[in-house]
Parts: sequence; C-alpha cells; structure tokens
Amino acid sequence: LLLCFYLALYTMTFVLIDYSFLYRMWAVASPNLIAYFENPCFIVLLLFIAASEFTIWYCNCFFLFYGTREGREDIYEVVWDKYGVDSRAHSMIMGDFIRDGEYLTRSCVAYFVYLSVMSICFGFMLIASIRIVTFLRGETSFMSVRTRRQQTKLFTLLCWQTLIPFLFLYIPCGASLTLPLLQIDGSGFADLISLLLSCFLPLYAIVVLTMMPDYRSALMSM
Repeated sequence: LLLCFYLALYTMTFVLIDYSFLYRMWAVASPNLIAYFENPCFIVLLLFIAASEFTIWYCNCFFLFYGTREGREDIYEVVWDKYGVDSRAHSMIMGDFIRDGEYLTRSCVAYFVYLSVMSICFGFMLIASIRIVTFLRGETSFMSVRTRRQQTKLFTLLCWQTLIPFLFLYIPCGASLTLPLLQIDGSGFADLISLLLSCFLPLYAIVVLTMMPDYRSALMSM
C-alpha cells in the first residue's frame, strides 16, 4: 500500500507542472483568466484532477502492476544477491509482461494506462508551450517590452523545471517499464535509476537559482 502511495505521489509531478503551464499560458495570452486561480470552485477542480490522477496511478500499481508469484520467483536470486531481499516474501511493483512466451493482458493494460496519463500531461504542456511562444513572439498590444521579457524568462525557467523531472524521473522510470515489454534486458540500466532519481531534486533547485538572478542574489546576501 505504501509503495503504491509513494509511486502515485511521484507521478503527480507532471500534473502540478501542467498547472504551472496553464497559469503561464493565461498570464501571457489571457491575463483576465488568472483570477480563476483564486476562485474556490476552480481550486476544487484542480484538486479533483490531481486526486483523480493520483487515484488512477495508485490503482494501476496496486491492481495491475503487482508482482505475481511466478515473477517474484524469477527474480529471487538476482534480488537476493544484490540487495539481500527475499522477493518471494515482499510485495513488489513489477511489469511481468511475458509469461510462457505470451504477453499478459494485465501488465500490458497497466503499461498503457501509465503511457496514457503521461501522454495527456505532456500533450497539455506542448499545447500550452506553443500558445505561449506564439503570443511572446507576436505583436501583443497589451504587453510591454519589459513584461514580455519577464514572461519569456519565467517561461524559460518553467521549461527547465519541466526538463529536469522528464530527464531524471520519467525517462528512467519509463525505460524500466518499456524495456521488459520489448523483451530487452534492462537490469543494467535499472541500477542507474536510483542515482538519477537522487539528482532530481537538487538539480531542480539549482535550475531556479541559476535562471533567476533575484533568487541567486537573495541567497548570496543571506
């Protein structure tokens, strides 16, 4: 239960980033809509969307990505040799995609649920980015040169804040699920995932300090 909860929290990163893209898109293209972020009903809607994504991924892990008895038996020796953990006695999240030469429907459905959630989140970011860039490069009458420069800087920062979890969180985790589905041994790559995940949060903070001189100056003056 706790492992599924932990993984579901990680997947909420993209949903929260989507909200940042929504805010930035409205700030650039439709400033009058920003007031919705102070509207209680809209806040409840955002909470509902985040909770729905969390629930979908939690259920996906708990009901579809659980480790089967056969799967835990298959990895027993490797897990015991590397980590000293008995995979047969512990609950595990695993993509047991192929059994006896045939794809397991349950695991394949779980994979495509994961892929669908990520595609929706990333698709919204792409649409919002196109709209933001279009307005920043266009002749927007309501935006001064200084405001446009500031919005461009904030949008660039948001892109970097999106790139960090994408490179250090979602690509490694996605690869660890995709490689077994393609019948490719990803055990060597799996060893790097914990290292990449540990880089995620420090780099996230470094990007903010690097891209925003005001933050950097405030930190140096402390």
